[in-house]
Amino acid sequence: MIEWVVEASTFCHLRCAYCYQWDGLADRTRMPLDLWAKVFAAARDEHVARALRLGRAQHTQIIWHGGEPL
Repeated sequence: MIEWVVEASTFCHLRCAYCYQWDGLADRTRMPLDLWAKVFAAARDEHVARALRLGRAQHTQIIWHGGEPL
């Protein structure tokens, strides 16, 4: 299985004490749409390349991480 962990934003209103991104949680910057397109294209390309290389179907999972308001 191929796993991609994608973080569209670090902005979060939860402020969990264990969060390793504490200093950036107020940053409302988001991933621009052109970067989203590049991420999806890269995931697709890697999925196809690995399937061809291994000669069998692959499973790709995208995990949306961070950015609680997302």
